[in-house]
Amino acid sequence: MEGKQIKAGNNNIPSVVPQVGSREGGVYTAWGAHQHMIFILKIEYFVTCAYNSF
Repeated sequence: MEGKQIKAGNNNIPSVVPQVGSREGGVYTAWGAHQHMIFILKIEYFVTCAYNSF
């Protein structure tokens, strides 16, 4: 279940999160920040794995 949520959040970050964050108040902004953090962690994880494989 968590994997599916992360995947969906990852796909929606560029288009959905900035719009939702700017239109709505604190709760949506916090949710957007949470999704953005997951996205950054996934990038860092991917970069680390790529770096270790070379």
